[in-house]
Amino acid sequence: MKKDSVTASIISICLMGLGILIFMDILPFLFVWASLVATNNDDVILLQEKSIKTSVFKFQKIYTRNSAISGLFLMKDYDKVIEYYKDLEEMDAVEPWNTTLVIMAYLNSGDMDNALKYAKASGNKNLLARVYVKTKDFEKAKPIVEDILSKKPTISAYLYKAEILISENRWNEAEKYIDKALKISPKYIDALYLKAKILNKYGKNEEAKKYISRAKAQELKRSNLNR
Repeated sequence: MKKDSVTASIISICLMGLGILIFMDILPFLFVWASLVATNNDDVILLQEKSIKTSVFKFQKIYTRNSAISGLFLMKDYDKVIEYYKDLEEMDAVEPWNTTLVIMAYLNSGDMDNALKYAKASGNKNLLARVYVKTKDFEKAKPIVEDILSKKPTISAYLYKAEILISENRWNEAEKYIDKALKISPKYIDALYLKAKILNKYGKNEEAKKYISRAKAQELKRSNLNR
């Protein structure tokens, strides 16, 4: 009887330990999933932080950081984007889409050196062209943009070309590339703002205001989606 009691106690302890282990295993994922349905930015950030703090195992740490980066970028928390990206680098678990986001995070936070460093390392010509255009190094941007346009044009490449042409005071040619971008994606925010810039240059201020309003409406819509 005593032996049966000891055996039952051992089984009970083992089951309890297993339950704790399973709970620890799924807890970070529960916080991630909760953050996906949260409607308030503060709640999203809090839940994502909890998912990361409760991550014990490597696979949890990788999943929670990869899940958090895109949301943090949209909320413009660029410091956290960079911090979690560096964590993933240390674990050798970087995903290509997060490299794109960390480059943009460096750009938006004004760290052009790191933006350029990661853009070069990525091998992504679109990203490298973006960094050169944003830093107004148009001479280095030119051959990359021309190469993209000659092979597989993208909306971004059309806009980079437009900005290069604007830097050369070739406004009419620049507008053609902006229009190409808007034809593909009429709600593309950067294209809308560039179109407004062209129209203001021509003195068409009222028409320019319409494009600015459209761009701001898209920004507001994007902001509301991330709440």
